[in-house]
Amino acid sequence: MQTSGLSKHVIRVSGILEKVYDEILQDVQIGYILFADEIGWRVKSRNWWLWVSGTKKSTYFLIDKSRGGDVVRRILGEVFLGVMAVDGWGTYLSIISEQQSCMAHILRKIRKFYKSFPGLKDIAAFYVKFRRIIKDGERLQSLCKEFGEEKFYRRFTNIEQTHKLVKSLSARVD
Repeated sequence: MQTSGLSKHVIRVSGILEKVYDEILQDVQIGYILFADEIGWRVKSRNWWLWVSGTKKSTYFLIDKSRGGDVVRRILGEVFLGVMAVDGWGTYLSIISEQQSCMAHILRKIRKFYKSFPGLKDIAAFYVKFRRIIKDGERLQSLCKEFGEEKFYRRFTNIEQTHKLVKSLSARVD
């Protein structure tokens, strides 16, 4: 099969799947928790961007020339009612939404900050406590179904107390 014949089939299939693509976008737009990211993508030797927006149920992909807020608004609209987990790229601030920083990015930033200022021991203490909170939360989440309501609440309260300690440490760093 020649390239032109293959291209015609791809165009035909994309037309058939257009409704499915739109349904995936709608599903992402009404998601409660959304993970969003963008990565460089080469198109005819030029830099474009692959935008990925995913929920637990659906993932939407879009390739665009822009890495700006206009793309985020095209995908999600002016307001997103769920919580977005993003990497901190400013373009995600172009819409109204609750946002959560990606844990991998937070931990990377803390490590980078500590490397830049190794004399600030509070940063290392904060990092250790913060990782402990994350691990405790993950463990608690995985055991949630096994716990009764009372035991779950006790464990959650312990994590909250640790969180208050981390808050006080972070206030000292600021």
